[in-house]
Amino acid sequence: MSDVQHGNTSSSFRTIFSKYTYHLGVVGCILVVGSFSCIMWLQRNRRKREVVLFTRYPVLGVTKTRLIPELGSVGASVAQTYMTEHILSILKDLSVAFHNLDITVQYYGGTREDILYWLQRRTIGMNINFKHQKGEGLGVKLKNAVKESFSKGHDYVIVIGGDIPGISKEILLEAFTHLNNNADMVLGKAEDGGYYLVGFSKSATRYIDDIFSDISWGTSEVFRQQVLQAKQLGAKLGILTTVLQDVDNPDDLCVFERCTGVSVQNLKHPLWSIVIPTVNEGESIERTLQTLVQRCSSIDKLSEIIISDGGSTDNTVEKIKGFIATSPVPVKLIHSNPGRGIQLRAGAEQAVGEYLLFLHADTIVPNNFDKLAEQCLFKPGNVAGAFLFDLDLFHQDKCPEMGQDSSWFKFKMKWIVSVTRWRGQTRELPFGDQGLFMRRKTYDQVGGFQPFYLMEDYILVKELHMVGHVVIADGDPVITSSRRWRSRGLIKTTGLNQLIILAYILGIHPNTLARWYYGNRLKKTRT
Repeated sequence: MSDVQHGNTSSSFRTIFSKYTYHLGVVGCILVVGSFSCIMWLQRNRRKREVVLFTRYPVLGVTKTRLIPELGSVGASVAQTYMTEHILSILKDLSVAFHNLDITVQYYGGTREDILYWLQRRTIGMNINFKHQKGEGLGVKLKNAVKESFSKGHDYVIVIGGDIPGISKEILLEAFTHLNNNADMVLGKAEDGGYYLVGFSKSATRYIDDIFSDISWGTSEVFRQQVLQAKQLGAKLGILTTVLQDVDNPDDLCVFERCTGVSVQNLKHPLWSIVIPTVNEGESIERTLQTLVQRCSSIDKLSEIIISDGGSTDNTVEKIKGFIATSPVPVKLIHSNPGRGIQLRAGAEQAVGEYLLFLHADTIVPNNFDKLAEQCLFKPGNVAGAFLFDLDLFHQDKCPEMGQDSSWFKFKMKWIVSVTRWRGQTRELPFGDQGLFMRRKTYDQVGGFQPFYLMEDYILVKELHMVGHVVIADGDPVITSSRRWRSRGLIKTTGLNQLIILAYILGIHPNTLARWYYGNRLKKTRT
């Protein structure tokens, strides 16, 4: 009986196996192909890639000389700065796609310290190196860059220029795809007959010493000659589908505008927009507006003054309208919900100038404030700035309405001035009462003022630190009202400020902190 049962069982197994042999085979094939594909994907993804960016340190009168007749030396230098920073932002996005991507900035002009000051903060989070270009002539520099990359163990290397603002993450991905698909070399053609990108896989090592020979650099024959040289050396060549234009001549500036979002007009004749938030500033707003006009190097450089009022109940609005009636500078009065961050953000949304200055209503700017600020921002790496800090009680010749303060109060205020200057110059932490200024593009890049009731300037400065330096301009200080310390005292005012900053660092929302700071005053403005 058991033998019969055993036979029946064996027969049923053979029947099941025979019936599902085809399906088992298909599943097995899928598993094999899937495993092989995963292995290949892992191998490809493990391959080391590098992008080398060729750029130069912006120097007035030396950088982009063919653009100087159109833009001036300052505009041409700023254009170079914008293009390099724009391409680095593209490479930062590319780093997300490739976790094993290395980036090297090979520069010409300036010192290593200059380059690090300019670009180090902007490239936080990237696997990046900074090196001076090696060799004489573009061909030698390209050869040296590629050979050095392979010597560091990279499987693929791509070299691009710092004046190709049209380059994109998708173009770079296409270039790496060519190399991944067994191309020895990849080229991106430029409209002027040159090329904006050249890349190699490690299989190209055998002819790297010769690939850049016999090229007429700087002519419209460069791309054609490079393709011919590649064919003669037996290189398997990939050509990118996109043709781009580098920005060398005035006719190319339309490409610059389209890719960077910065207008040529703002490069040639940058103008200032001044944004002032007000709530019941009738005692000080008129003087602040008058000194803005008087102390600008030329009123032609003031695009506008924007006053963002948060619901004043005194004579602030009347005084503003009186000033508007006689002002030689366009003045906009807008109405916003109360809260300094909210008001500043609303004002900035209305601004059209290349430069933005955010000024408190009780602060007096120094002479030629626009020139001082521009000189500060000309240095690559300086993304924003503020003026030296001072208080009105030390300038009673300029503020004759100030009463006589005690020697003890003046001593305490001198300490405040010293600490504030140290904080701004050493820690790069100026606050709004020092007149924060920056380019419009920088303001937009970091997200601008947050619509909070408190901490708006501290938060913005911290965001600015992620892309560059926030510095104190040379020259005379701004003169700020000492009324806060006079009405609330040193310990209460300064101590509470430091407590608020600590609480914010610990994670408490700025609007919650505002309720602590302003108390009933905040409730009244919100109603």
